[in-house]
Amino acid sequence: DDNRDMREYLQRLLGGYAEVQVCADGEAAWKAVHASPPDLVLSDVMMPVLDGFGLLARIKNDAHTREVPVILLSARAGEEARIEGIAAGADDYLVKPFAATELMIRVKSQVDAARRRKAARQALLASERYFRSLVDASTAIIWTTGPDGRTNYFSRHWHDFTGLPASAIPEGGHIACIHPEDREAAVAEFVRCQQT
Repeated sequence: DDNRDMREYLQRLLGGYAEVQVCADGEAAWKAVHASPPDLVLSDVMMPVLDGFGLLARIKNDAHTREVPVILLSARAGEEARIEGIAAGADDYLVKPFAATELMIRVKSQVDAARRRKAARQALLASERYFRSLVDASTAIIWTTGPDGRTNYFSRHWHDFTGLPASAIPEGGHIACIHPEDREAAVAEFVRCQQT
């Protein structure tokens, strides 16, 4: 926030709950967020150098920071302003003046939700690593496809059997690796299996 009194108020209000870093403009906030992604960004919409929407866009368009929840603060009231903020990618939108308890509840809610999403992502990645290690330990030649039929995974033994490294897999995935004389029947069987 570019308003010093507001920054000091937020520092006092949130300081008991979290480590708070304040910035007077959006560019300084972006540098801080990018250097060390926080658990949450609370940003005024109207700021010098880089406004809240510009900061929001940078955060959400950067792979390093896109999961950081952002709450926008604005003096602009009304449903239209709130919709504009949420449509721009904000996780929440709060109108000034706001009650301290409302802000605390929204901040805690966004931080808790972000932590749950992060834990779920980590569990999914661990499950994926476990699946891949089981598949790669198997002597079977395995590949998987998505619902669209496109190949999205080849086991280590598939690569060993075909002699094709990941960088040399043809556009057609596993289908392109079938001998031309067998391809039509193999595709028909694959489509039948996929449909049933």
